[in-house]
Amino acid sequence: MGRPSAEAPPVVFESALHSLRLRPPQGIAGTYRSGGICHIAAAAGSESAGAVCGSPAYRPGAMRDTFLHLAARVTTAAGSPFALLLAAVVILTWLVTGPLFGFSDTWQLVINTATTIVTFLMVFVIQATTNREMKAIQIKLDELIRAMHGARNAIIATDLIPEHDVEELQKEFEDVGRRAQAQAVARTQRTASNAVRGKPKPRPETANRRS
Repeated sequence: MGRPSAEAPPVVFESALHSLRLRPPQGIAGTYRSGGICHIAAAAGSESAGAVCGSPAYRPGAMRDTFLHLAARVTTAAGSPFALLLAAVVILTWLVTGPLFGFSDTWQLVINTATTIVTFLMVFVIQATTNREMKAIQIKLDELIRAMHGARNAIIATDLIPEHDVEELQKEFEDVGRRAQAQAVARTQRTASNAVRGKPKPRPETANRRS
C-alpha cells in the first residue's frame, strides 16, 4: 500500500493539559488543539473549523485531566529513591516501636492497614499511568505506520480486529522473521566461503627449495 493520499480520512489531535485524543470530525484534514487555542493544519473551510474548535465534544474534561496529572506525579514520586528511603524509615520506625507496644496485635494492625491502603490506591494510580503510556505509544506507532511508504494502514487497527486475524498476522510476521534469519545465515556462509577461496596458499619452506 502506497503513501496515504491527501484525501485520507481526517484526523484531529486534541491536547488538554496532559491528554491527547484522536477524533475524526468531518471537513477538517488535520487539527491540533491545545487548551483553548485551536491550530488548523488543513481545513476545508473556516466556518467548519470554527465549529469543530468550539464544539463541546472537544472541550477538555477537567476532572479526568486532573486525575491523570496527579497519577503521573504520584507514579514518578513513588519510583524515586526518596520514596524508597521514606518507606524504609517507616518500616524501621515501626520495628523500633515494637517493644514499646509489646508487639501487640494493635501494633501489627497499624502497619498491615497502612500498607494495604497504600497498595490498594497505588493499583489504580499505576494502572491509569500505564494505560496512558500505552495509548501514547500506540498513537506514535500508528502515526509511523500511516506516514511510512509501503506500510499497511490496516495494521493500525490491529487491537480492534478479531483474535484469529491477530494470530494470522502474527504467523505472517513470524514467517518473515524466519526467512530473514535464513537469508542472514546464507549470507554469512557465502561470505565465509568466499573468504576461504580467496585466501592465498602457503609458500613452501625456503630450506626445501635449496639443494
